[in-house]
Amino acid sequence: MLALGIFWFLVPTGAWAEPRIALVIANAAYGGDLSPLSNPINDAKLISKTLKAVGFDVISINDGSQKEMKRAIKDFGTALAKAGPTATGLFYYAGHGLQVEGVNYLVPVSAEIAKEADVDLESVAADTVLAQMEFSGAATSIVILDACRNNPLARSFRSATRGLARMDAPNGSFVAYSTAPGDVAADGDGKNSPFALALAAEMTKPDQAIEETFRNVRGQVMIATGKQQVPWDSSSMVTPFYFAGQKAAGNEVNVAAAAPPPPTLPPATPAPTAPAVPVAKGVEAPDETAFVSPLPDGTIVLSREVKAELD
Repeated sequence: MLALGIFWFLVPTGAWAEPRIALVIANAAYGGDLSPLSNPINDAKLISKTLKAVGFDVISINDGSQKEMKRAIKDFGTALAKAGPTATGLFYYAGHGLQVEGVNYLVPVSAEIAKEADVDLESVAADTVLAQMEFSGAATSIVILDACRNNPLARSFRSATRGLARMDAPNGSFVAYSTAPGDVAADGDGKNSPFALALAAEMTKPDQAIEETFRNVRGQVMIATGKQQVPWDSSSMVTPFYFAGQKAAGNEVNVAAAAPPPPTLPPATPAPTAPAVPVAKGVEAPDETAFVSPLPDGTIVLSREVKAELD
């Protein structure tokens, strides 16, 4: 078994509206009856790099044992809970996956599985991840299982079921498979699987909702595999999610053009003029310059000449 590799990629999340935390697990160095896989490590590196580019803090584990995988899932749930109710959590797994009686299991590289009953004891139930994400109270939970490779232990299993079983997505979650439930996915002839390549390309496109992202991934994988592999997803999202955010230009508003016209005011009413003060016959109206008002309270003081004339 290869040594456990755990890496934290810290990304400033100030550009994003919510905290983003991802757990990426890749298992490839299997032994015994479990055949080794070529691409999970490369796929996990590609997905981790892409998630980092779109604002996720990424916990990465390569070739983990059952204990190491469970501990990482527990720490992942704790980190999501601390991030608060607006957080987005994402789990990506690449490696062997099995289903037993409708339950999906992620297989550690150290698993010793001789018969169907050993799977529960030696593996990690995928429902464990969903439970941790749900209990964390995160606003959005995304689970991506690139684990639908063919079951190498099918001969020793009574059911000999292909692929993974369908999982119900709790409220606010999105579950994606590299191929349809009950079917198998290709590990890929190149450095990466067709699913990982398509997913990495689509996650970096701005102004693209998660539903459109995986719809495009489905189309690309179908073309790459000659329709032999059809990715599948299940959603119960209640709020929109965009991996690369939304374009600001489309949301700009011309404030000046959108502002309502100012209200029309009625014409101002002229202020009433003070009535003229009658002047006694034979008395000339005093010159305005004869009036002074030296007092601060506005009291009018008359000159001696004016006062004498008025008297």
